[in-house]
Amino acid sequence: MNDGWANTVADRAKGILTRSSWDRLFGERRAMDCKALAELARALLAVKEKFDERVGEAVDQALARAGSGRVERAIARELVKRIPNPVNDQMVVMARGLQMLGIAVCVLADRPLSHCQSFIDLSLHESKERLKKLMAEALQEWEPDVTASSQISTFPR
Repeated sequence: MNDGWANTVADRAKGILTRSSWDRLFGERRAMDCKALAELARALLAVKEKFDERVGEAVDQALARAGSGRVERAIARELVKRIPNPVNDQMVVMARGLQMLGIAVCVLADRPLSHCQSFIDLSLHESKERLKKLMAEALQEWEPDVTASSQISTFPR
């Protein structure tokens, strides 16, 4: 798996981290595994989700006080989720960076990726996102065959 990218991640981390932190992550003893990094990444992503929920709730409450109905409020909550938020975007970038650091720690320590929590978390997220896209694409491309359904309805019973 380590075709140079883990070393690149470690080198970039060297420019960001203090010497002490870098040594704890990538030094000779490598006492740290990726679990703490994975937990921190999950916490950042949870804060992002909670923030989105709170903004949606605030919009919902404001519209409820203004007399809007349930449908209008539900639509507004969905629209608010789609508004770009640079802070949320940065939290995702930081979380993914922490996961990449965690994976690099495991790879450079010759730990199997099946035991790397950062790799597991990132893989699950990316798999879910990819599956959603594949399903959406399949649904867009899928159109019932009208001739086949008309043939079925005329099939002798």
